[in-house]
Amino acid sequence: MPEKSIPLTPKLRVVSSVILPYNHSKRDNRKFIMVEEDGVWCPPGGTFDVSKDPDITRAATREVREETGLSVVLANFIGLYTFQSPNGNVVYNTAFSGLIESGDFVNSAHREDITRVDAFTLEQIRDMNDRKLLRSGYANVQMIEDFVRGRVFPLEVHQYIQI
Repeated sequence: MPEKSIPLTPKLRVVSSVILPYNHSKRDNRKFIMVEEDGVWCPPGGTFDVSKDPDITRAATREVREETGLSVVLANFIGLYTFQSPNGNVVYNTAFSGLIESGDFVNSAHREDITRVDAFTLEQIRDMNDRKLLRSGYANVQMIEDFVRGRVFPLEVHQYIQI
């Protein structure tokens, strides 16, 4: 298997993730909705493309709807998580918590690139990280842990972060 080459000039990617408690209640954080793509799992979300929509909150909710079939309302800003991807790019992940507004969560994909949609406990997600089954690895675990600990901020806070 050929090794992946790291670019001489890494690209900056801005993505969003939405942490969604499974039972549609902001108080029950025992399970979280995750999507599988290319054999790895992550919270619903996606790459932020300013040419499609300059508002990252609208982009985040659109991605959730496309990936899971659920309409959500964002509740809080969790944080900005920075890491380097395996191909050498720098990734800024803007994480939000969300509440399901409408739609039915079903264990099936709503887009061709999404293999499955399912809900997992924090312990299961940690285990997935240990087995290298999470995209962005520990950054996804940290987002969910921060949410569970109540380390969230008013949604408007994200507007003051300049990337």
